[in-house]
Amino acid sequence: MASITGLGGEIVAFTYPSLIKVADNSSLPPTASLGRGAPGVFNNPNRTASPNANAILTDGIGQASSLSIGLQNAGAEITGPAIINGSGGNFTDGKLLTVCNGGAYIEGELFVKDEFVRTNSICGTTNMCRLNVDQTLTVTGCTTLNGGLNVAGGTSNFTGCATFNGGICVAAGDLTVNGSINAANDITAFTSSDKRLKNNIIKIDDSNNVINKLNGYKYEWNEKSNKSGEGVGVIAQEVQELIPSAVRENQDGYLSVDYIKLIPYLIEEVKSLNNRIKTLESK
Repeated sequence: MASITGLGGEIVAFTYPSLIKVADNSSLPPTASLGRGAPGVFNNPNRTASPNANAILTDGIGQASSLSIGLQNAGAEITGPAIINGSGGNFTDGKLLTVCNGGAYIEGELFVKDEFVRTNSICGTTNMCRLNVDQTLTVTGCTTLNGGLNVAGGTSNFTGCATFNGGICVAAGDLTVNGSINAANDITAFTSSDKRLKNNIIKIDDSNNVINKLNGYKYEWNEKSNKSGEGVGVIAQEVQELIPSAVRENQDGYLSVDYIKLIPYLIEEVKSLNNRIKTLESK
């Protein structure tokens, strides 16, 4: 491209304010150390190879703008909040912002609010400090959130390995985990049990029959279980015959037991045994 008379090949930040040169600019240095040494030129910390120098563009009165650019491959920097507004545009493929190859590294907060397309997708490897989601979030790949996850509503799906160093806060809705939950510390949970939420309340009167037919076992986990070592517990098929509501079939076709539903039967059986002991002691 032919040069433009008057610009003289000078660095954009120090020639004509608010102008972006469209001609070749041989004076834009590949690194800050090879330039004028002015504060308007600095190295891109995320670009280790040359060129990596960015120059700050200025406005019409010589004030520094929010945009810094350099030679091709040197990168760019936006100082301050950035708004990408697709309203009025024709984005038929639904990709208003596409990040290719190098991915996205977010040091601060990422706030996703999608009022038109109900699914926000992040694929690949993502590192961020905090993620706030108003709608639906789908993450595929390895995800690390150092500041935790705050879900205000909608549904969030994580496919792959997800690490939350700052915890998970679900403001509304349920948290569903199809795999196992392995906790190094305590798991504190409460189960809804308010009388006002229940109909057709009937006292358990067959605890002896249920408890006598249940068995406790010691066993070793096999290769199908994805677990190892010795385990203790009940057999789901036996529980299913006595308390069907305490057993659920998982997505993989295997059965799981809700051990909490066994507790009311144990309570009633202990009470029954206490009454029998009192009767015997009174004789």
